[in-house]
Amino acid sequence: MGDPRQMAAWALYLAPTIAGSGAITHPHILADWSAHLHACGFRHVDEIRKLADENGMIHVDKLPKQRVKLVPAKFGQPNGLNASARWVPIDDPDAQQPEPEELLNVDEMSAIQREALWHQLRDRHDHTDFYAPGSP
Repeated sequence: MGDPRQMAAWALYLAPTIAGSGAITHPHILADWSAHLHACGFRHVDEIRKLADENGMIHVDKLPKQRVKLVPAKFGQPNGLNASARWVPIDDPDAQQPEPEELLNVDEMSAIQREALWHQLRDRHDHTDFYAPGSP
């Protein structure tokens, strides 16, 4: 199991999903996920056993190092569906825990400001579910 791309790919194959059915996932994606888990510091128990001395002990300095860390989303909902979080090298000095950005509070805006904001969002053409002000 020395290959990070294969370390956990076998365990992710047909991983349980809704109602117990297994997830059918392309082998290349399984390999990418396995390599990601390896970079996060996960190892198979057989690899850890090889680190033990004759007494079965493992000094913490011998344990594999984590190489990446998750930087939480800077904006948006704080949940697992917010894809604006990112993985960065563990020693990345620029990847500090972000300060939450303060979003506009439309309740504090005048009607003219809200309408101007609505027009800006509408004109961007990347949202199709906005209603005109006053619409249901």
